[in-house]
Amino acid sequence: MYYLKPTIKAEPLIWRWYAWPHLISPATAACNIVERHLKIMQSYVQNPKIHAQAVKDPKMLGGPFIDLDGKKTNEIKALINDTKQNCKVLIALCAALKELDKISHLSVAA
Repeated sequence: MYYLKPTIKAEPLIWRWYAWPHLISPATAACNIVERHLKIMQSYVQNPKIHAQAVKDPKMLGGPFIDLDGKKTNEIKALINDTKQNCKVLIALCAALKELDKISHLSVAA
């Protein structure tokens, strides 16, 4: 017989990110992937030391930082590539939604 200790938590993932309601609907998932996940990962790859410092600062608690102590940039680069490949339809949807938003603002202003 096998069992898990009572201290074990199971948290589902979607595209290797914590599953939360904003990743269920295609529109919100698309926007979160582009505007949140990819931006955070690209920021980390560009300057992992800033992320390492930010997660130690209580004033930055809950901010858009990756807590990997400035390490594993190659893994994050791979995750960026995987995300772009696996979510390309959602990334295109985000671009289309942005274009639609521009068009709707233009028609309101006219």
